[in-house]
Amino acid sequence: MFNLPIGFIRRAEKSKRVMVKKVIAIGGEPATGKSTLVRELMKDYTLSQFKYGLVRGRYDELQNVYFIGVFDGGTFEGTDKLSMGVQPDFVKFLKYCNGIVIFEGDRLFNNKLFSNDFPFIKIVLTASKDTKDKRHRERGDNQSQVFLSSRITKIDNIIKAHPDTIILENEDNGNTINKIKEYIK
Repeated sequence: MFNLPIGFIRRAEKSKRVMVKKVIAIGGEPATGKSTLVRELMKDYTLSQFKYGLVRGRYDELQNVYFIGVFDGGTFEGTDKLSMGVQPDFVKFLKYCNGIVIFEGDRLFNNKLFSNDFPFIKIVLTASKDTKDKRHRERGDNQSQVFLSSRITKIDNIIKAHPDTIILENEDNGNTINKIKEYIK
């Protein structure tokens, strides 16, 4: 694992402030398929691991695409496996990265991050109650109703604060991943 991607280091050395081209931020309630969707997106890239401060992820140097989070085959992946204190390092990372950055999950998908001046494309995934219940059962979740309700409130607050948020239904039919691929282009 590199401390910084080689291309990232070169770009950072050339400029004091490059700024990211685009940030695809994927959020949603638990069991809406955020991590599964990002794992599918990652299949289109040749990825190496990197770390930058508390930020961990994978990147494709040729296509200049960065996936933020730890994807190791566990039930909870992506930014869920990053430190709770990752956000300041992530903001610094975005200032010097001139690629496309993709992340999913609670750790970074929040109003505080979206108050920064970066080119965010905010996407909230939804799923039917039956689909979410099925996914919770399949992965053996034991999340309390209080926790699940707090996630719904958080997502609702983000949508209200950011009316440009895109809402996509994610029912395992392939349409959602194709729409997100369009946003990456």
